[in-house]
Amino acid sequence: MSKTDDYKKAKSVASIVKTNMMDALGKSDPTIREHSLEARYANTLTDGWSVATLWLHASHEHRNSSRLHSNMPKEVAKYLVKAVNENMASLAVRAIALAEADMEKARKEAEAEAKEVLRITKEVLRITKEGVAM
Repeated sequence: MSKTDDYKKAKSVASIVKTNMMDALGKSDPTIREHSLEARYANTLTDGWSVATLWLHASHEHRNSSRLHSNMPKEVAKYLVKAVNENMASLAVRAIALAEADMEKARKEAEAEAKEVLRITKEVLRITKEGVAM
């Protein structure tokens, strides 16, 4: 294959990736009413290694249509995974921040619950003492 053929193939792939990603983001066509670009946790293989399997989804749907169009041909998947890998360090830092935010939220909820239990306990003790004093 000549360098010109390589270029034409790379240009075609770049066009496929761009078109599909822009459709999945809902940015390419005003008739797109629904669009989705997401990763979901699928499962963990437990054969001695903890491997998370992610499900990558990209799709769009046009107005006046009930047909969902996939935007994840193999070319898109290849470059999307490449982009994720290139940004893995920042994704890891973000994952830590999200986990710590969830931890802080749970801590505050536990603290609020403990304060409420303490308040109720004090109230019960007060009522009990008042009843005994009578």
